[in-house]
Amino acid sequence: MQLSPKEVLLQHSAEILSWLDAPAGRMFSSWLLELHSRETRKLKDAEQTTDVFRAQGSVGILDVLMRIKEDLRRYERDVIEGRCQPIKEDAHGMVGRNQEEKGKVARPV
Repeated sequence: MQLSPKEVLLQHSAEILSWLDAPAGRMFSSWLLELHSRETRKLKDAEQTTDVFRAQGSVGILDVLMRIKEDLRRYERDVIEGRCQPIKEDAHGMVGRNQEEKGKVARPV
């Protein structure tokens, strides 16, 4: 079984966290914050139901993206504390899931 996009992110959490702490990652996070503020203003100012729904969707997606750093750190902490196994893919593209079967799974991103 191939890794899902979420599992790929978790598998490479150290590299992604490093990038998020680098100048480019901080600029990206700042841009997301500005987008979030803009969409929140749209949500507050919206008069039409469709505009409210669009802004709610945008804010929801941006919330997920803005929490990625926290989620990746939680995954790394869970691996260190033994709450879940690191996500690994073998040479055949198979994902090791023995801890999932025992109820120890990584939290979703």
